[in-house]
Amino acid sequence: MFKDIENRFGAKIQDIKVLKSGWAGEIISLEFKDNTQKYVIKTYNSSKNGLENIKQEWTGLNLLYNANYPVPRPIISDFVNEKPYIVMEKIEGENLWTCYQTLSKEDRQQLLEKFVKVFLKLHELDVSIIDKELRKDSTSSFIEKEINEIKKLVEENKLEYFTQIIDWLQKEKANIIGEKLSIIHRDYHPWNVIVDNNKAIYVIDLLWGIGDYRFDLAWMYTLMERSGFEDFSQNALKKYKELKNQNINNFEYFKVFSTLRWLINVMISLKTGENLNETRNKEFENFVSPLIQNRIMSIKKITGIQITI
Repeated sequence: MFKDIENRFGAKIQDIKVLKSGWAGEIISLEFKDNTQKYVIKTYNSSKNGLENIKQEWTGLNLLYNANYPVPRPIISDFVNEKPYIVMEKIEGENLWTCYQTLSKEDRQQLLEKFVKVFLKLHELDVSIIDKELRKDSTSSFIEKEINEIKKLVEENKLEYFTQIIDWLQKEKANIIGEKLSIIHRDYHPWNVIVDNNKAIYVIDLLWGIGDYRFDLAWMYTLMERSGFEDFSQNALKKYKELKNQNINNFEYFKVFSTLRWLINVMISLKTGENLNETRNKEFENFVSPLIQNRIMSIKKITGIQITI
């Protein structure tokens, strides 16, 4: 892989640092001789969906970069290599949460506003940059598509205890106020945003797709809430409403929707143990079990439905 990259850059690699390594792949920092710009390689290896994921991220990076959205500049990709990879510019800085924790109350508010502004900017991009036909789609088609995917995952992985929640989502769908669809990140949170040395922010780790912005907003909100940062969730939601200058209709519905999707993802990981050895799987189970119970309670508060896992 590194020899291939040297050939494509026409330069010798001077320094390699593994920034993150896991079962899904690696994130590696690269420096070349006679080049001050640093780069990041992102590889995908073991996951059965790895190739699809890296192609999806590469497409998203290019679309958003060309739309002047703040993502790292995409450089090159290789999807036929034994270890598929993409290369992008390296943003020198820290993740937003690390920065946020070191700031005064006033500076935190300013950084939170930047975080929310960039999120809202994503949702306000014109979806026709992907496909003009997407302008015809609506909340209803997005919900139907998501529910069908959820049903398939539940059936394939024998997670029948989620059926009542799916039924509730289908029943309540009739009461949801429709919105035009947006480009959504699908995993937007402070650890997927980098603050550079000039205090500009960049968005990374795109799982992106087309959907209702409320699903994306609820995903961020519930992720921070279950992580124990409810104040951040509430302040981010309040700021989003303020910047959008309108109330967020049916938000409780999308909180249930995004939470169910997260629960299914987690239960599949626990059930299959894919790419985790026995020790790692047990550590993951111990970490995530209280979070699962917390989210089951949050669903019950909204729906009145008690599920047992």
